[in-house]
Amino acid sequence: MSEYFISQKVDNNDNFKSLVKTRLCDQFLQDWNSTVSKTSKCLVYRLYKKDFCFEEYLDKLPKNLAFYLCKFRNMNHNMPIEKGRYLDIERKHRLCHLCNSNLLGDEYHYMYLFECTHFSADRRKYIQRYYFTHPNTYKLQELMNNKDNYVLTKLAIFCKIILSKFS
Repeated sequence: MSEYFISQKVDNNDNFKSLVKTRLCDQFLQDWNSTVSKTSKCLVYRLYKKDFCFEEYLDKLPKNLAFYLCKFRNMNHNMPIEKGRYLDIERKHRLCHLCNSNLLGDEYHYMYLFECTHFSADRRKYIQRYYFTHPNTYKLQELMNNKDNYVLTKLAIFCKIILSKFS
């Protein structure tokens, strides 16, 4: 927008305001996308959060369930992956202590790749078989961005169960 800086005049004030707003929004979205794609903390988050927008589950779910799904989605929990980050434990040593797999205790392990045997019964009870049979990133994205109240409620309950083990 150097032309406005150089000339120091604006012919159409409404057009100028609209242009500035558009540029600022574009710059913010570029910065947000860059931050999400570069931050190691967002490795899982960026698999299902593609757009900067309001998440409908916050309005659809009862507040107590939306709280747990929000904590899980935003990595605001005490799973080994996050607890280890704060305790300065090397990433490869942040292992799950609920099962004998010797795998990283992250969101993938507990829900997305459905590896942790500790939650097998709860997983079958609350998550549709489709999502944990041959799991992949497309199914993860579909599950985490689901609009169906029934699926969202079950997902939030499952998140609550997982997070309760780490409180």
